Amino acid sequence: MSIRYKLTITFFVFGLLLTLTMGALMKWSFKRDFGHYVQQKHLEQLHSAAPALEEFYAQTQSWQPIAQRPKRLYRLLAPTQDQPADNHHRPSRSEKHFMASVYLLDSNKNPIAGRYQPEKVLQEIELRSGSAIVGYLGTLKHNKRLNPSERVFEERQGKSLFYVIVLSLLFSLVFSWPLSKALIRRVELLAEHIRQLSNGQYEKRVSIGGHDELTGLTDHLNHLGQTLQHSEEARRKLVADVSHELRTPLATLKAQLEAIEDGVHQYNDATHKRLQDQVQRLNQLVDDLYTLSLADIGALQYQKSHYDLKQIIDDTYQTFKAAFEKANLNLALINNLPETSPVFADEKRLQQLFSNLLQNSLQYTDAPGATLIESEQVNNEYIIRIHDSAPDVPAQQRAHLLERLYRADSSRNRQSGGAGLGLSLCQTIAQAHNGSIEINESKLGGLCVSVHLPCPDKKV
Repeated sequence: MSIRYKLTITFFVFGLLLTLTMGALMKWSFKRDFGHYVQQKHLEQLHSAAPALEEFYAQTQSWQPIAQRPKRLYRLLAPTQDQPADNHHRPSRSEKHFMASVYLLDSNKNPIAGRYQPEKVLQEIELRSGSAIVGYLGTLKHNKRLNPSERVFEERQGKSLFYVIVLSLLFSLVFSWPLSKALIRRVELLAEHIRQLSNGQYEKRVSIGGHDELTGLTDHLNHLGQTLQHSEEARRKLVADVSHELRTPLATLKAQLEAIEDGVHQYNDATHKRLQDQVQRLNQLVDDLYTLSLADIGALQYQKSHYDLKQIIDDTYQTFKAAFEKANLNLALINNLPETSPVFADEKRLQQLFSNLLQNSLQYTDAPGATLIESEQVNNEYIIRIHDSAPDVPAQQRAHLLERLYRADSSRNRQSGGAGLGLSLCQTIAQAHNGSIEINESKLGGLCVSVHLPCPDKKV
């Protein structure tokens, strides 16, 4: 069963229950209020009858005639119903109902006429002759059993209520169908949008109007589509860049091998070194991609323990010092960390982080040039800055340097360096240690890469 039919049935059932409940309450209220109305009417009739009885007593000076013939009481009450008080008048059913509830007492409250029931007295009024009380005229509480005329009135009200219920149910059914259609139309638009996202149409957007929960869901779906679109574009760019990075060294290897086979080049130490460099480049690219893929799926393992960060930086500096000298670059270290600078980390990963940063500076700094390593502790944080000299990178491009396979060089010639995965890998390692990396302009004229790592007293 579709949601539209379910909504229609729900609206109809709700309308049915609401109408029946209102009908039952109206019927109960009618019976209760109608009884009050009858009692109030009897009280009015009671007060209207009092003067006739007082006049009767003033003429006879006794209730004895009424006691001998109780019907005299009803004849005296007849004028209260706008009827002549003669012996030929026949009381109506409503009058009989009223007379059956009236009683007359003498001054000592002894019954004279009518069915006196003290426990059912509704109201009594005093009958006076001059200033003396000569009797009491009272009426009993309304009997819940309706007389025929009252029952006819009740039946008419019941029929009117029935027609109201039927019309209400018809209106509920008539309006529930288009209302459910309007609601389902918006849901159908959302379902169609989800189907488009499932088919890879991430550029599609949907608008259903309104200011309710479905509108909020629409905004989330549109944001999801935008995110998926960006992710798809990034995935395609990554595949294209990785394909290019793999193709370049493979093409070089193929050309070198074909040249050797054709006798164009002799296999000597120089040829061997060129081949080894391309294989090393391929190996480094595959290793970086593998490491990043492990980090993406949360499978990159870290064996953390307590190490001396100052010693790790000193060791990395000594490792690269010779390579920088050979490249006609000056590598300097200003290590302002305390003598004991404990850090809870994976030593090999931190060495990999600093090595990648120094290797990046070695590849991209123009000779003659300089690279400066500065380290210090600021509050509960270690800060390691690597400055290098020209060339610099435009400010608008620095924010993208941490992206995978991104290089400030707009051309696709990668002969000057790696595949653009080093900084991205460094950021991954820093984040795994609850740290971060920032790239700014260097005071030496090139780039300044700042690594922030928490001290051991900071939760890691």
